[in-house]
Amino acid sequence: ILADVGAGEEFDREIAKCVKEKNAHEIASIGAKYGVDPEKTAALCEFIGIYGSPKTVVERLTPLCKNGISQKALATLCELSELFRGREEEKHVRFDFSTVNDMSYYNGLVFSGFVCGVPRSVLSGGQYDYLMRRMGRRNQAMGFAVYLDQLERLLGQTREYDVDLLIAYDQDAAPEAALLAAQEAVGRGLSVRVQRTGDTSIRARKVMTV
Repeated sequence: ILADVGAGEEFDREIAKCVKEKNAHEIASIGAKYGVDPEKTAALCEFIGIYGSPKTVVERLTPLCKNGISQKALATLCELSELFRGREEEKHVRFDFSTVNDMSYYNGLVFSGFVCGVPRSVLSGGQYDYLMRRMGRRNQAMGFAVYLDQLERLLGQTREYDVDLLIAYDQDAAPEAALLAAQEAVGRGLSVRVQRTGDTSIRARKVMTV
């Protein structure tokens, strides 16, 4: 989208800072300072407000991609979006263009990971083909780091529940029923405990009896 504006590297750097801060007001000022077509400035302002599920973001982004560079980038984003379609993980994925890491190091997709109870990202990474170039290779590369110091914040927290689902069974229950129920729940990303009925020491978000 910046390539369609064509206002130069300094303009691009200032806009990138605004994108990271989600600062649409400042983008309007920068556009006026560089004499950018108001319609293109408006497109940039709309761009930084796009955030949400993969499907929502692709739909809102499509009208803004008017040149070959942006359309190619959109095609890559659509391909990524399709990987999550219909999967359990889809509801946890958000596309957010304010996630701007060091672009002298990264050259494509960048991502961050979050968990409940920690106010900062616990995972960060992206595509860094430039690093491979420095090593004399033409390969593509992608990697990530997990911040264990951030995960340590979870150790001192008191959890409301021990498990998401408690599957209780009595002595007459068929073991296969409990196993199938547990496998189905784990497949949905839930934490599960299976035990005989009568033990009330476990705090579960939901209880199922088989």
